[in-house]
Amino acid sequence: MLAVHARTRSRARLPRALGLAVAVTVALTSCSPFGSVAMKATTATNLANQKKAALSLLSYRPDVEEIRFTQPGSVGGGGSWAANAVVTIDDVDYDEILGLERAGGNPLPRPMPGIVPTRSTVVYSDGTSEALR
Repeated sequence: MLAVHARTRSRARLPRALGLAVAVTVALTSCSPFGSVAMKATTATNLANQKKAALSLLSYRPDVEEIRFTQPGSVGGGGSWAANAVVTIDDVDYDEILGLERAGGNPLPRPMPGIVPTRSTVVYSDGTSEALR
């Protein structure tokens, strides 16, 4: 009689354990009905950050002809947002990593003294573009 009772109790636990396993799997794979909303907010944030990064670079590099973002951008291990971009100066492309306050990558040529800032084309990671200065 005791053996039958123990078996019934383990069968009653099975649906709870199965439900818990499904819930953990869903949570760990980040399946959410709000996923598309979060993705749109991230895309909007990345595009706004790309514009800020472009304006930051243009503030001290008046010789930039074009900035073309090759990826949306993200927050790296250092905690700062950055995105890869191709920066064109005097028809030469330079692979750069542009952040909101700093840029790095291939060494850029020294700016020529007396350069008058002109409008630069910025191509965002979603394919849209605009002229900035």
